[in-house]
Amino acid sequence: PMYGPIIWKKIIDFEIDEVEDMIEINIPTDEIAAAKNHLFNLYSRKLNVPLIGNDKSLEEAIVLAKELHLDQNSFENEEKRMKMICSDSEEKLQIYMKMEEKVEAALKSADPMEI
Repeated sequence: PMYGPIIWKKIIDFEIDEVEDMIEINIPTDEIAAAKNHLFNLYSRKLNVPLIGNDKSLEEAIVLAKELHLDQNSFENEEKRMKMICSDSEEKLQIYMKMEEKVEAALKSADPMEI
């Protein structure tokens, strides 16, 4: 199984719970803002890694940004930034998958010069 997406989900879920707890117990606004920033930086880091399913992660991040009530300007900037990162990541994933297919084909052909 692929553990990368599972590990990222657990980390992000933990951070979401932390932000929600901070909001619930009325932690100072600047600390909540820092925690939200940290959370979206984690999403950005995840989206930058070419993983299958990043499109779903992008959708989750956008919904979460709305739920956490980012102001409109911050929300639009964050959404634009994450979409750009996800797009770059999808391109990388396609390149990696093509390379993997070529390596597998070369290994099957038993011709070491093709690798």
